[in-house]
Amino acid sequence: SMTNALCTHRYQLLSYQTGIVIRTAVACAVYEHSLKLSPKGREGLTSGNVTNLVATDTQKLFEVFQQGHMIWAAPLGISIVVVILFVLIGPSSFVGAAILIGLVPLSKQVVHVIVRIRRKRVAVADERIEIINAMLQHIKVTKLNNYEDRFETRVREARAREMALIRKEQIVWGFTMVIRVFTPVVASFATYTTYVLVDEGNLMTASTVFTIALLL
Repeated sequence: SMTNALCTHRYQLLSYQTGIVIRTAVACAVYEHSLKLSPKGREGLTSGNVTNLVATDTQKLFEVFQQGHMIWAAPLGISIVVVILFVLIGPSSFVGAAILIGLVPLSKQVVHVIVRIRRKRVAVADERIEIINAMLQHIKVTKLNNYEDRFETRVREARAREMALIRKEQIVWGFTMVIRVFTPVVASFATYTTYVLVDEGNLMTASTVFTIALLL
């Protein structure tokens, strides 16, 4: 337990440090490159695009370094757990493993839904930022012609659409959290049930129950 805690915190520290360095480096690179763009290179590039690249996309790179290692760590962890459970309770261990693996396609579909929603949200955020920048860049014209209310209405409409997409994204993300919490519970219950029903001689002792619960 102590070794696990030390290794986990060391991993998190290194992940945070690496993520911060990458995020800062990419943000600086984007800013520096945007200053060197020619007029032709700026065609179709709005200030909202640049702002989202610096503020949002670099943050996603930071988050990748926190969870990206699960790409190889999760299959390795499942394999180790299956081997240990097989030693403890025999073929019944494959039931829990099948449930864990079977939920991978569902998680993949949920991630695809989140990505689609996020793309729409970024487009709306670009629009909102562009409206605000247009108002600030032409603030004199805005004041002289009393366009504040019009800009405010457009910004509020864009923000309302953005918030609707954010709420939708958070609902889907909450669903993934439910899956993450209930998957070990369902896998443990199925493993216990299978182990007991397969053979009348299989008895669930305290050591077996707590070991399976710890692994799953």
